Amino acid sequence: MLKKLSYLFILVGVVFLTYGGYQFYYSSVMESKRLEEISKEVSDEVITTIDDVTIFNYDAIREGDSIGVFYIPRLDREIPIIEGTDEEELAQGVGHYTGTGFPGENKQIVLSGHRDTVFRQFGELEGR
Repeated sequence: MLKKLSYLFILVGVVFLTYGGYQFYYSSVMESKRLEEISKEVSDEVITTIDDVTIFNYDAIREGDSIGVFYIPRLDREIPIIEGTDEEELAQGVGHYTGTGFPGENKQIVLSGHRDTVFRQFGELEGR
């Protein structure tokens, strides 16, 4: 009986490791796909001021849309910014809280991401 219980624990462990590996792989693939998608639309030019934000229709942005690129110079890493903060969006990049500001709107911009997906390299940088 103890031997069967040991095999059961090993099997459960393998299932958990497989599921975790799949989630990690899926997140990486979706992040790369979204980054490639948004890179076609985003300019390399750094904008320091926005004179007229009325030229862009922020109301047209829907949850799940790729809306920008979050660049971390110290890591030399680009992460796609996805509208929304549900699990699906956060698995694909950094989530932008719906209802918070966009560049040039004079509002607070709030972004979110899971430490074990898009921000996993911060822990590696700090030696964690």
